[in-house]
Amino acid sequence: MLPSWQLQIPIDAIIFDCDGTLSTIEGIDELARENGVSQTVQDLTAQAMERTGIYPELYQRRLELTRPTKQQVLDLGQRYFDHQVTDAHQVIQIFTRLEKPVFIISAGLALSVTMFGEQLGIFLRLIFYLMKMAII
Repeated sequence: MLPSWQLQIPIDAIIFDCDGTLSTIEGIDELARENGVSQTVQDLTAQAMERTGIYPELYQRRLELTRPTKQQVLDLGQRYFDHQVTDAHQVIQIFTRLEKPVFIISAGLALSVTMFGEQLGIFLRLIFYLMKMAII
């Protein structure tokens, strides 16, 4: 019999969230802070978490309030990398060597999330995001 902590079924793939999981920051909060709408965005998030959860229209609303520039979105991709959780890159490399596909999912912006994922060595086709949009 296997110890209770050991997996009973093999893992076929690994899926990580980007914001707050692979990176210690929340991208939309960073952008909101930069653009002076932090409290409004935080209030919308808290309200949704208490009632309905985060959904695409809410993220869109927070993004409309934040109005990031392309440069801010590019900078956010680097900031995700600069604030990656301890050993994120090494853990991803281990799973890759074990031939386990590693995915990133995010409600965040495509450009920022894909930049971060590629820096961690994750194939572009394994990075999924909610917001693919035109920015200022």
